[in-house]
Amino acid sequence: MPKVIENLQETLISKAKSILLTKGYDALTIRGVAKECGIAIGTVYNYFASKDEMTANVMLEDWQRMLNSVSGKIKKSNSAEKALTLLYEGILKFNKTYHFIWKGYVMKESDTVAYKKRHQLLIEQISACVQQVFDLYPPVNTVDQADVFLAENILIASRNSSLHFLSVLKIAMNVLYRK
Repeated sequence: MPKVIENLQETLISKAKSILLTKGYDALTIRGVAKECGIAIGTVYNYFASKDEMTANVMLEDWQRMLNSVSGKIKKSNSAEKALTLLYEGILKFNKTYHFIWKGYVMKESDTVAYKKRHQLLIEQISACVQQVFDLYPPVNTVDQADVFLAENILIASRNSSLHFLSVLKIAMNVLYRK
């Protein structure tokens, strides 16, 4: 009789995450995750077509958890400035957790369309959090697509670029909340 494992997909993601965060991306293999779970390699392929897909699922689960956590913190914040800072800090923490995956990733030309779609989805999700801030703390001045602009710049700043979050925050506060 086949072995039945409750919540196998969650178990696979959990084991993959453990390997990723303790041993690194290169140490993660479908075979290794199958062995950790005590199942056949083919069973893993019923859930994930590749190591990259498994990794993406691990990261997506953490991304959703981070967004939910930040959303809750935004609701409890006492200002737009604090709420936007909480959003930035959540994204920064996520980036620091998974930066090692992106460092070694070389994008092929065929990945460009998929990358653009994923980037657009990230901006939409971050923009929804910015909009939540605007709903709680309505800007004095309205600027078309301010939520998208802030989402894009918060994401850029979280990647350790030359664009610093405090500069983004200061500009946002001056443009949106100064009378």
